[in-house]
Amino acid sequence: MSTDGGSQPIWRSDGGELFFLAPDRRLMSVPVTPGATFVRGVSRALFETQMRPTYPPYPVNYDVTKDGQRFLIDAVLTGTGPRISIDVNGILAEGRK
Repeated sequence: MSTDGGSQPIWRSDGGELFFLAPDRRLMSVPVTPGATFVRGVSRALFETQMRPTYPPYPVNYDVTKDGQRFLIDAVLTGTGPRISIDVNGILAEGRK
């Protein structure tokens, strides 16, 4: 799948694609054909991320939709601090730590 290594592997829900984080923090994708003979395609970079390193028991900092088209990523952007948003009965309160 990767010649340079990677971490945080997640399968697309139908098993046809594997996503992983490359050492340079790019989110990667590799198509696969499961079956009697496992066939993999060429991995490609989807986009750069700002994901933090992971430590057990939290091995993955992102998730992917069933169709593999959208991602939810837990990351802190450079130059920003932790931020919290709370929606209480339709009233949004935001703050920065």
